[in-house]
Amino acid sequence: MRKITLQCRYCDHKMSIDVPLWKDKPQMPPYCRYASTMKTSMGASNPMDSQLGCNGVLEPYVILPNECTFVDIQSLKMQELPEAVPTGDMPRHLQLNVTRYLCEQMIPGDRVYVHGVLTSYNPNPKPNRADGTNFSYLHVLGFQKYDDMTGNDLNFDVEERNELTLLAAEHDIHQKIFKSIAPELYGMDEVKKACACLLFGGTRKRIGEETKIRGDINMLMLGDPSVAKSQVLKFVNRCAPISVYTSGKGSSAAGLTAAVMRDSQGVFSLEGGAMVLADGGVVC
Repeated sequence: MRKITLQCRYCDHKMSIDVPLWKDKPQMPPYCRYASTMKTSMGASNPMDSQLGCNGVLEPYVILPNECTFVDIQSLKMQELPEAVPTGDMPRHLQLNVTRYLCEQMIPGDRVYVHGVLTSYNPNPKPNRADGTNFSYLHVLGFQKYDDMTGNDLNFDVEERNELTLLAAEHDIHQKIFKSIAPELYGMDEVKKACACLLFGGTRKRIGEETKIRGDINMLMLGDPSVAKSQVLKFVNRCAPISVYTSGKGSSAAGLTAAVMRDSQGVFSLEGGAMVLADGGVVC
């Protein structure tokens, strides 16, 4: 809401109030402004005091929704790329505030360049008390989605393309690929072949008008403790252009798909899980 229109329920006096964006609640006048103005201009012996039923009444105004001006707003949380997070650290995040035509343009899992103004606000300002607790957010002015990190749009220079062409012409290229996966581990050829197929993915097929066969390859690896299962998965996590490594609580149903979260201000939001953040990549 950008501007709200109020009307006194007793004297039908109307007034408009500008509401700053990202402010939780507008400051409603405690008394009727018209009655207060008449009392100030004509003195305490105002003969209209008896005619105005709103004189001295608390919170006489009601909001007229049809006469208010609304602006679309959306609050998002931008998180650091998983591959850019140092080992053992938690990914950093920043709140994004978007307005108007930029709303509903970004979905969980998108990788974007964001342009905006970094600012701060006090969520619970107190009129007679100084509160130094402020929250930072980025007021988004524009953004651009990029697909350079996806496996289908990798950028190679001329030398790399020539090298890939020579490798593809070799007859034992399959063995070179799976042997290059976790080379510090001896053996485990079948597991490495499965990981190679997982990284390359399959071919999406469409049979008829309604039947679709997805090209995603799912892999279930079972084994005794201390047989280097995690080492293989961590190598796959480092190799894949888009990859999310999850364990513990992140492996639950809500942690993999999406979960409804509630912030400190009591606002509910939908937070994407590992499957959403690694869209088009690998989840280990």
